[in-house]
Formats: sequence, C-alpha cells, structure tokens
Amino acid sequence: MTVLQDRKYLANTRAVLRGRTGRPTTTDNAYKIYETVLVLLIVIIPSARAVMVGLAVPEVAVAIAESLTLTSMTLALLVLAVAVVVLGRIRGPVVPPAAYIDLVVASPLSRSVTLRRAYGRGRLAFVLLALFGAALLAGGALLAGPIDMLGVGLFLVSAVLCAWQIALLWLVGQLSLPARRVTIAVLLTGLAVIVLLAAFPTTNSIIGWLGPWGWVAHVWQATHEGVGLATWLALSALILGLGATRWTARLLDSLSHEDLQSQAQRWGTVAALVVSGDVKSAMNKLKAYPKIGRRWQVTFPQSPALAIVVRDLVGLARFPVRAVFWAIMSVASGALLAYTFIPVSGGALLAIAAPILMYFAVGGWAEGLRFHAATVGASSPSGMSPARQALTHLIVPTIAAEILILSGTVLVAVLVPALNIGTIALWATALVAFLVVMQSFSAFKGMLPIELLTPMPTPIGDLAPLNVAMWLADAVTVVLLVAGVLTSLVIVAPSPVTLLVLLAGAGALMAWWSWSRFRRLVRP
Repeated sequence: MTVLQDRKYLANTRAVLRGRTGRPTTTDNAYKIYETVLVLLIVIIPSARAVMVGLAVPEVAVAIAESLTLTSMTLALLVLAVAVVVLGRIRGPVVPPAAYIDLVVASPLSRSVTLRRAYGRGRLAFVLLALFGAALLAGGALLAGPIDMLGVGLFLVSAVLCAWQIALLWLVGQLSLPARRVTIAVLLTGLAVIVLLAAFPTTNSIIGWLGPWGWVAHVWQATHEGVGLATWLALSALILGLGATRWTARLLDSLSHEDLQSQAQRWGTVAALVVSGDVKSAMNKLKAYPKIGRRWQVTFPQSPALAIVVRDLVGLARFPVRAVFWAIMSVASGALLAYTFIPVSGGALLAIAAPILMYFAVGGWAEGLRFHAATVGASSPSGMSPARQALTHLIVPTIAAEILILSGTVLVAVLVPALNIGTIALWATALVAFLVVMQSFSAFKGMLPIELLTPMPTPIGDLAPLNVAMWLADAVTVVLLVAGVLTSLVIVAPSPVTLLVLLAGAGALMAWWSWSRFRRLVRP
C-alpha cells in the first residue's frame, strides 16, 4: 500500500474503534475540561505549593543543596535509567487497548506508524512527570533564597531533554530482544565505573561529564552559581543526545504482538480490579510466577504453628529478588526513622514519611497473612482455628521487620553519637508492632462494599471514586495520622512515655477493629 492508503486505512480503523467505544460529545469534552481545571485549582496547585514551601525550610534547603552534587545526581539518574529499562517488561510506554492491537497493530502496516501515537502519549506522560518534579525542586530553591532565573529555566529544559532520552530506554525495556539485556549491562557497567571514580578525589570532579545525564547536574548548579560555560556545554550535550531518538521507529517495529497483547490484557484487568476495590488481586496480576523451588523437598514440622511459619519462609525464599528488595527497604526505613531524630536535618518533615515507608516495608513480609485472609473459612485442614492461623502468620513479618528495621535504626544511631539510641530503638520497636497490626487491618478488610460504587454527583464531579480511594487507603491514612503525627512529636519530646502510651492505645483500638473485620470474613 502507498503512504496515502496507509493513512486512510489507519484513520478508518481508528474511526471504527472510536465508534464502538462511544465518541465523546461536546458536553463530555467540556465537562472533562471543567473537571481538569477544578482538580488543578483544588488539588494539584495547593499540593505543589505546600511541597515547595516544605523544600524552602532552611534545614531542608541546606540538606538538598549538600545532597544534590554532581556525583549524587549522576548516580541517581543512572539508577533511574536502569530501573526504567527493568520495569519496561512490566509496563512499557506502548500499551494501547487490546482491540486496537488486534485490528491495527496486527495489520500489514508498519508498527512505527500504528504505535507512534501510543508511544507519544507514554513519553509525554513521563516528560510531564519529570518536568513537574524539576519544577517542584526549582520552586523550593526559589523560595529558599535568590537564585539565577536563567539557570532555573535551563534546568527545566534539561529535565525535559533528559526525560525525553530516558523514555527511549523505557521503550528498550519493553522489548524481548537482546538489546534490552545489552542496555542493562552497559548501564550497570557505567554505574560501577562512576562509583569507582567517586571513591577517589582526583577523579570525582569528572563524573558529571561522564553522563550522559550527569550533565543535568551541571545545569542544576547553575541555578545557585550562575550560568557559565559548563552550563552551555552541558545543555548542548543534552540536545545532541536527542539524536538517539532516530532509533525510535526501529524499536517500535521490533515490538512483538505477543508482548503488546500481554501487557494490554494485564493492565486492562488491573484497571478493572482497582476500580472494583480489589487491589490485592490487581497486585497479583503484576507479579511473576515463581520459577525456583518447584522441586524443593521441604519437611514441615509436626506442629501446625511451626508448619505455617516454615511455609511463610519458603514462600519468601521462592522470590529471592523481592526478599532482597524488602530487606533493603526495611533497613532503609529504619535508617530514615533514626535520621528524623537528628536536630539539624529537618527531621520533623521526614517524620511523617518514615512510618509510611516502614508500613510498606512491613507489608513485604506479610504475604502469608494476606493469602490467609483471601482464603480463610470457618474450618481448616490443619486443625487450627482461623484466628490462631492468622496470629501465626504474624510471626514472620513481626520478627523480620523488627530485626531489619532496628538494624537500620541502630546503624544511624551509632554513627551519630548525639542520638539517644535507647529512645530511638524503643520507638522503632513499638512502631513496628503498630504497623503489623495495621497490616492485619488492611488484609482483613474483605471485598469492596457495593454501596461505595453508587454515583455521588456533585458540582465538582462524581465522588464515588473518592469513596473507593478512601476505602482502599484506610490503613495508610491511619498510619499517616497516628504513626506519622506521633513520630513528629516524639523527636522533640523530652520523654516518649506519653506518646508510647498513645501509640499503644491506638494499636489496641486498631487490633480490636481488625478482629471485628476478621470475624466478618470467617462468618459463613
């Protein structure tokens, strides 16, 4: 077919698909614009302003200025590039609807033509997210003190250029070709080289030029030190890096029909499950099946309780990558908690984030508890009551979280002599116990009540999705309001006894609530 015929065929097919799904009316488009403007004015802009004000706090501004060095920004962007390539196999930038893949992508047309619009949407979302993050960082620096406005503008431009290039790596990560493995190997090699060079003061200064995205660090420095020759050289290098996008058409043509169909079906199912409130099933759709441990000969103890503990441990061992990730996250969350106790670090702002990170770290060890909640019944083949089984499933997450989170907490407390290691360790221990209770509270919630899906029309739109979101995030909200607030108070309190009593009281209340949810699940 000629190019004109290709375009006509593509336009006709898209028109048919739009007709099947229902073409939006003028009123629908006007309402979407109205809703978008309200969300920007009510949610996005106030939230962005609050973040900028928080970044402008003197302690935080100093910590950011000291942390965002040439070395740290180069390493961070390289780690981001590796993560984008790895995650491309789970969710790539090109995920059109399944019907579009069957009717258009499977046609004789070139995929660089049929998938160009889908890739453009994914790349645009990534670029806008990067631009929004860079704008928050620059806005916080602007509120903190006088900075070079030309440098700010160039930094925003460099963020867009960098995101544009990394989006191409995101596309590489969606491929099944050897190019994906080669790209990961090259990025990891570059990361190792930069880490090695950072260890020597004589070579540390050249790291920012080894990039290719270390150049963004030079542009960021221009916001504080002024625009110089290094800034223009870095920006020129970023612009020249756009030449790599000439490979976009070849990469789009290399996408296989099976991979596109698999991701489209998976994410369509995930979206439907999230809307219905079944987040656990949605997350399970994103998990890969275990490939190790199928031939393990595990001898379970005679005691049902010990057998459950061993089964939970075997389940974690069958996913070693996840186990390592949760271990690192647990230690990091404990270190962050201890870091909030440092008086000059702006810890009061981080105190709310630390328990949230700890909550998700604890949840990584509670797979057995969630599986029990999803399959619980009035009876059990193990001879144990469902309640005793639930309590037994709490052993592994409690012990693992306590050991790893306390390790990170104690490590920071030892490295900083001014910290009271006893107070920090005591609060971390109590906090982990509270978060384990909150994990059971989340696991035992059951199915989404159907009445929450009832439309609630208001001048700002339908609030039914807001009800669903609040139901899904109930445990996180409680952790934020209880653990986050109490942690922000304990870091400045002369004695943590009163706050420990409040945390214990809140934990007892949530345990009772979790028990009521569990009884409702068990009830036949």
